Amino acid sequence: MSGTEVAHDPELKFRRVQVSDDPANGDLAGKQIGFSTEQEPPQVTSGTFSVPEGYHSKFLPTDTEGGRFDPEAKLNVAQQKLTAAKSNAELQQAIIDLNHIRQSYGMPALDDKMLSARSIEMKLGGVRDAVQSELERTRGISRAKDQGQELGALQQEHVQRQAELDAALASGDPAAAEAAKLRQDEILARVRELHPGRAYEDQNLIRRLPTLR
Repeated sequence: MSGTEVAHDPELKFRRVQVSDDPANGDLAGKQIGFSTEQEPPQVTSGTFSVPEGYHSKFLPTDTEGGRFDPEAKLNVAQQKLTAAKSNAELQQAIIDLNHIRQSYGMPALDDKMLSARSIEMKLGGVRDAVQSELERTRGISRAKDQGQELGALQQEHVQRQAELDAALASGDPAAAEAAKLRQDEILARVRELHPGRAYEDQNLIRRLPTLR
């Protein structure tokens, strides 16, 4: 299967791939899928992936701009189904949607036994309340995980822009220097959005990124 890697977590043994819109990819063409790498064969060439049979799951919805997996949107859909559920079958559909997003973060799938135990443990009103509790817990983990990955990418880009800024200053290119500095300011602004209320100096904030994750 050909495509582009969207995310890879070696610790959780999970990979997310945007499958190329190529007829050779069959019914997965143009979709984004996630799968366990535990039984994944070695990658032969860049952009080619061997998806273990039975391990992939399709993730929808995606964001409207980039066509990428949007965990917040998926959780919102699960929440809507849970709120509207009037039968056990409808409740199960909400649980299925929730399990899809949980799988993408290496979390175990929820079943009736687990939810009943959760309801008793937390002294909740029943299975529906247990699903709601697990949905909020999944949302918290999703946000923390995605923010950590974003912070890592921001740190790497900041280093790259600093090198560009240094090179531009050394060569006397004010336009390139201004562009690099502008992007650094944007990076720092995004870091502050992810960690509001922190009053670090600019460079100190970037140096602290690994510990903030």
